[in-house]
Amino acid sequence: MNNININEFDELSFNIFRKYVIKNKRLKKKDLKIKNHIILERLGLLKDNEIIKEGIILFFKEPTKWFDNVYLIIEKYQNNEIKESSIIKGSIIKIYDETNEYLKEYKKIPELIIQELLLNAFIYNDYDSSPIIIEIHENKFVIKNTISNNLLIKYVFQYMGLISNWNKGINNIIQLINIDNRYIYDAYIHENEYVATIGIKDVIYKTFEGKIEGIDKFINNNYDISSLNKIEKKRLYLIIEQLIINKSLFYDEIIYLLKINKELCDSFLNKLLNLNIISYIEHDNKYVLK
Repeated sequence: MNNININEFDELSFNIFRKYVIKNKRLKKKDLKIKNHIILERLGLLKDNEIIKEGIILFFKEPTKWFDNVYLIIEKYQNNEIKESSIIKGSIIKIYDETNEYLKEYKKIPELIIQELLLNAFIYNDYDSSPIIIEIHENKFVIKNTISNNLLIKYVFQYMGLISNWNKGINNIIQLINIDNRYIYDAYIHENEYVATIGIKDVIYKTFEGKIEGIDKFINNNYDISSLNKIEKKRLYLIIEQLIINKSLFYDEIIYLLKINKELCDSFLNKLLNLNIISYIEHDNKYVLK
């Protein structure tokens, strides 16, 4: 693009670029002791000695001077209403770095899943049409981006060591979800907007002990638990409350609830089965109340 002043470059963005390249062992520090325009050349962001669109989006202080939607919105929800909203501006390298650091404080979903969602949004967003939008709800994380095939942006993020394989981001997310079934992944396209959601199962969010009214009476009226010790009774309360709320629980959810190893969990579940407190539905791999 013509009439671009060298002062429009963002030194911070180049420093962040260098940081990731070195951190992810793509190049050594000495290899990056080169001028910024050489980095642009090597990344294919200069054409006939002029900066192209992707170069501005990736490395300029205020790319919104040329492209209106190079920014990111984070919206925090409470009771389905926006409680807090913030905008992160600058080059998308700076925006990615700042957003990634911000979301490290969000502990409800594993960091690896968040990173994959974030990277997918940055490399596929159409920065002409809409900004990236992140919604943080009490029981889900949503990220929205318009659809574009930004091969150069994808290449730069891969050069930084943030992408290990081409076109593997969604597969990585699905694999991570399959490993940890506390989460539900959903994605759809609506009017050229890609909406990805990680839902968090209720089992993680409920405050367990003493929140179900009459739980003592319910247990005493329905089950003989005199053979259980104090610790086992506490575990029982957690499970029964969650079975009342969620109707059924997977084995892995029970492990997560009780925070014990599989051997102890198996022993405890066998006791509950023998006491006719719970039953096991084999074809669903779920436990329910008797």
